Amino acid sequence: MLKRSFWTRAFALFLSALLMLSTVTTAAAVQGDAAQQDVYIANVALGKNASANCHQNDERAPSRAVDGNASTMWVANNGNPGNWWMVDLGQATNLLGGEILFEKEGDVWKYIVEGSADGVTWEPLVDNSGNSSGARLQVLDFTASARYIRVTVTGVPASRWTAICEVRLWGEDTFEITGSNVTLNKHATAISEENANRSASKAVDGDLSTLWIAQGGDAGNWLKVDLGARYSVNALRLTFEAGDRVWKYKVQVSANDADWITVIDKSAGNFARKSQAYPLTPTPARYVRVVFDSAPGSAWTALGELEVFGVEAPPAGEPEKLLVLVPHEDDEALIAAGIIHNAILEGDTVKVAIVTNGDCNGWNQSLGVRRINESIAAMEVLGLSRENITVFGYSDTGGFEPWTRYADSFLYKLYHADSDSQVLSSNFGNTQTYGVSGVLDDYHYQKTGEHGSYTRQNFIWDLTSYMEEYMPDRIYTTSAYDRHGDHGYLNVFATDIVRGIVDRNPSYAPVMYEMIVHSTDGDVRWPILDKDPAPLQNFTAPANMDEIPLRWEDRISVPMPFDMQTIPRSGNMKNVCLATYTSQYSNWIGSFTKADEFFWAKDFSNLAFRAAVTASSSTGQGPAAYVADGMVGGYLQLPDRDWVAEQETAGAWVQLDWAEGQDISKIVLRDIPSQAVNVTGAVLTFSDGSSIPVPQLPDDGKPFTVPVGKQNITWVRFTIESVSGTAAGLAELEVL
Repeated sequence: MLKRSFWTRAFALFLSALLMLSTVTTAAAVQGDAAQQDVYIANVALGKNASANCHQNDERAPSRAVDGNASTMWVANNGNPGNWWMVDLGQATNLLGGEILFEKEGDVWKYIVEGSADGVTWEPLVDNSGNSSGARLQVLDFTASARYIRVTVTGVPASRWTAICEVRLWGEDTFEITGSNVTLNKHATAISEENANRSASKAVDGDLSTLWIAQGGDAGNWLKVDLGARYSVNALRLTFEAGDRVWKYKVQVSANDADWITVIDKSAGNFARKSQAYPLTPTPARYVRVVFDSAPGSAWTALGELEVFGVEAPPAGEPEKLLVLVPHEDDEALIAAGIIHNAILEGDTVKVAIVTNGDCNGWNQSLGVRRINESIAAMEVLGLSRENITVFGYSDTGGFEPWTRYADSFLYKLYHADSDSQVLSSNFGNTQTYGVSGVLDDYHYQKTGEHGSYTRQNFIWDLTSYMEEYMPDRIYTTSAYDRHGDHGYLNVFATDIVRGIVDRNPSYAPVMYEMIVHSTDGDVRWPILDKDPAPLQNFTAPANMDEIPLRWEDRISVPMPFDMQTIPRSGNMKNVCLATYTSQYSNWIGSFTKADEFFWAKDFSNLAFRAAVTASSSTGQGPAAYVADGMVGGYLQLPDRDWVAEQETAGAWVQLDWAEGQDISKIVLRDIPSQAVNVTGAVLTFSDGSSIPVPQLPDDGKPFTVPVGKQNITWVRFTIESVSGTAAGLAELEVL
């Protein structure tokens, strides 16, 4: 475990690896379980005290240039030459260079960088007062020992105020290694081996004088180690043959040898060091691999030793199949980044399916293509490969008020289309599914060789076919009671499709978990944005939840994985993932970086789904089958999907029958969500001759649970004994 004093730096390093920043190390070999110190190169400016000659406001304070967040910045209150920014590293530090990240690519900034031991006497380190490069990221090439670093801007682009997004300074830091070297003498394989004396096993034999060497120096050469069991790994070290070459590589871990999570990314740049060690967020792993970029110069890919340190982890449970089914690119991370990442770590199978291309504000397909690519990149941060992502390629036409009407939602319009074959259009006139050609084609095209017309028939075929191929155990999706029409109606479509699969395959019993993204409180007020340095908080209940049939206390709160609970938020894996959606990222998106994710469960083991449903009477628009359809209608602009008796009040009944006896633990009743139609008294009667009285049901469609505890029941009848209002009925009758 890392020392507390290095906690935030360790996570900052983890973020740096994901964002392809530079870290390197020198270290001594470690054997056994005793904790020992190691050295690595880190951004030693991160989170340190910063000051400036002026700043615009608190949101543009000097500290913003060392918060690890590339989307924040220090901004002076003018654009005059001579504005300066300074960081205090706290002590004299051996520095190996650094970087300055400016606001925009193409702007030419002129500046000088100075170092000082006391903040009074300054020595020049970098003089870019004649700079002509418009690169947003400026590399600072210097070595020095200093406590203070000052950047003075001598030239500002036209009509701009002085601003710096981030200053990174590379210097030595230390961390503790705990546990043993779990790769030692384990089974190692590689893409190729020069000969038997340069085999993959030489990289895990504990002998720094031996080497694995591949047959060439091509990009993509890899070395993989099977740890033989599940370990929680917390540090690693790579030792090369010599320290005069720059090796570029990624280190990845996996629970199943299929889904790989990148824990160190040096593919964009590195330093020349023989021994390179890294602290890691404790991560469960069975397999570890190093994937190399092209070898330097004419060298062949080679590694002297791969050491991974950790302790045994508890065994994982039986693998499950998870599906994250969402309407737009970014919803998958908003609702389930933690679920996805944790499932991959546990060795479960995870797939993400996105039904629209999020192209509401596009003039052509380019925005949809961009958003698909953003999803691919964001899921890679979590360890999910492109092969596990499916896009259905339908359109996004709005559906979130006040910008567009709920009924403008593409999925709302598709559900309410005049016919199954009516062709809908995107806002820019597109009428067929699309993906990213050659990268991630849309599902309909993959299956048929043709892009599908925007019809209800095609959409239902696509989603049904996909679900029946995969048959997920757990489905994570947006709530039917979300304020965005696409979010709500995706849940309606998905519920109906899963119900159909259950009808055809009664043994299939997944659980659907739904989460609200756009709440009853509005996006301005919810979720609450957690701000550094305060720790992350759980989601709190949005206001006005009495408007929907969900109770906050019934939600399932799922704690985030360890590397998604960290502060500063710039080093938090969920926030890093969310920031990858560059076309969408905002403080509101960032506010979903919380200590938990929450869901309401819809259990398709519900015996009502497997019953024959009859009633004393039904209206044409409120048939008896609606008590077992998995939906409570009448909210927002959802369809009215409730059983309504035909000109009956007291005495009306609805009954479920099964061909075989069923064991029943409880029954959950939901009244029609209307104060004008409320069951004030009822009785449940069972095939064994017993009955249970039911008091007044909540009039807002929220659940009322009746404990049952009966076996071998072949039918149950719900009989209304008294009502308030002029009609009688029931929204849902769940039997569990």
